[in-house]
Amino acid sequence: MQASSEPNVTLLRPLGLFERYCLARHQAGVPVVLAWVVEVKLDSSEEQRNFAQHLQRRISSIVEQNALLSCHVAHAATRCPRWARRGGTLPVADILRVDTLTDVQEPVDAQQRLEALMAESIDTGFPDLTRGFLWKVHLRHYKGSSILSLAAHHAIVDGRGLANLLENLLLDDSSRPAPALDSAFTLARQDEALPASAEHHHLMKPSFGFMLPILFKELLLPLLPTSLSTYFQRAPSWGIDAIRNGENHSGIERRLLFFDDGNLVRDIKHHSAKHGIKTLHPVIHTAAVLAVWFLSQQQRKTSGAKEDEKASAAIVVESSTPRSLRKPERDSFCSGNLIAGHVSSLALNNDSSVWSLAQEYQAGLLSPTAQSEALMRVGLLSYLPDSASHISTPEEPTGWEAFVRRKKASTTPYNHTFECSNVGLLNLDSRWADKIGRAVWAQRNQPMSDMINLDVCGIRRRASTPQDTSEQVNVELSCSVSWREAALDGETFAQVFENVLRAFARGEMNRDVLVWEALERTRGS
Repeated sequence: MQASSEPNVTLLRPLGLFERYCLARHQAGVPVVLAWVVEVKLDSSEEQRNFAQHLQRRISSIVEQNALLSCHVAHAATRCPRWARRGGTLPVADILRVDTLTDVQEPVDAQQRLEALMAESIDTGFPDLTRGFLWKVHLRHYKGSSILSLAAHHAIVDGRGLANLLENLLLDDSSRPAPALDSAFTLARQDEALPASAEHHHLMKPSFGFMLPILFKELLLPLLPTSLSTYFQRAPSWGIDAIRNGENHSGIERRLLFFDDGNLVRDIKHHSAKHGIKTLHPVIHTAAVLAVWFLSQQQRKTSGAKEDEKASAAIVVESSTPRSLRKPERDSFCSGNLIAGHVSSLALNNDSSVWSLAQEYQAGLLSPTAQSEALMRVGLLSYLPDSASHISTPEEPTGWEAFVRRKKASTTPYNHTFECSNVGLLNLDSRWADKIGRAVWAQRNQPMSDMINLDVCGIRRRASTPQDTSEQVNVELSCSVSWREAALDGETFAQVFENVLRAFARGEMNRDVLVWEALERTRGS
């Protein structure tokens, strides 16, 4: 802990690897913002006031328990940025905003309202990370309904952490967040404790065997003659080699998908268990892979490929899946970035087995080698160029920002075809549970990540009414699909993904169905 030259500001620990990477992307013009939007059924102006007051109390309680939620970034334009915190009382009004839209301003329906507030929450973001809070809560009242949004900069929270933060906002007033276990992770005095960065608890340094193919690809391959480099190059993940100039700067499109049938998750699990699939996530991933295959066939048709060529030609689909490293007994319940980066690579054609794709992906998630490599991908950030001789500019204060800007401007700005980020269950267990309608989360699609963002969550609520004695109700599923408008046909991807997922729930994939058969069965769904 250090004193700051700025009055009433205390400098805390340096930013961790992923935290600094989020800062570098922000300063390079590709900020990373995560957000939730939630329908809230408030029947009167009195109930609206009560809920706003409830949020004020919860925010104050949560900030008291999580030091990082009251921090900003100091020394942001240096090679050693640090977390910092101002002393004194922290005004809740700087976090919570409440407003009402008039009939003229109001979107037509509930879906449009959710999409509009999601876009507003993510796009306005947090322009200056060097002052103020890096998370915000917005309660917007419409005629006959209300929507709650929660947004945060990725530098202070990951996807699962933000879901936990939302759960705690909706807890009863008598509930308090689990106290921080300072003795387990403090890097400063207990009264100034911050959650440690992920590399403090996990071995993330890349092994030589993991680094070697990366060094070959990035350093040696570009130096080889074209005839040789083509021989050594692997087939690129579908779509990312076709980015044209400007596509990585085009507007963001987003579609929110709600599966309100509480039986859908149960039915998918029932059918997939027959094929050795233990959780919902591999099925969601497989539905996305099939949607990518559909787009690839559309592309081939447009290019004039013959039917037999389309059927036989295989594509490679690489995807990423963040894995949560958060442990309740050790970590803050919400703040900090405690994630690893799992990557999957699947080759498929028309005659690939759908369940084999799901099984291969599941096996990768469970592989100890893949889990170790997921940690090392975060460790790779320590090898980003960070020379003290870098000539600092406002746009590129360090080598990290220069690296991000070069990647952003290149013809290969994306790492993989899609990211499937599943934060698991949002558990609603309070007197407000029966007031909550649809809920969904999303993150800002951007270069330096993947071409499509598929953000998934399940909603499980326990009703607070005395007559409901059930332990839990069915899980509702919601997804957000985000993409750059010029990069691909995201609307078709979202529609095919939704159709395939519903076909899984109906049991239409029960036997060893092939890719082409699966897509035929979803036409017109």
